Amino acid sequence: MRLNKAAALLLLATSILGGCSRKPETLTDQYDKKKMEQAIADARSTFDDFVARFRNPQSGDSDFHVKVRIEDKNGVEHFWV
Repeated sequence: MRLNKAAALLLLATSILGGCSRKPETLTDQYDKKKMEQAIADARSTFDDFVARFRNPQSGDSDFHVKVRIEDKNGVEHFWV
């Protein structure tokens, strides 16, 4: 199976950022967890549409982003890729 660019970026970010061993100063749990959960559910339900648009951008499309969840012994952080 051939990886698309978005999946490859996600894997790269996960492998690079997943090795954090100390708690960064920016790590926080001061966000609305219910809003984050809803955003994740919305993103998952529309991911196939995102991939289709990524593979076939429309006029004016640019700067595609994916937010990834990274977790280690110090907690959870979400990063834009």
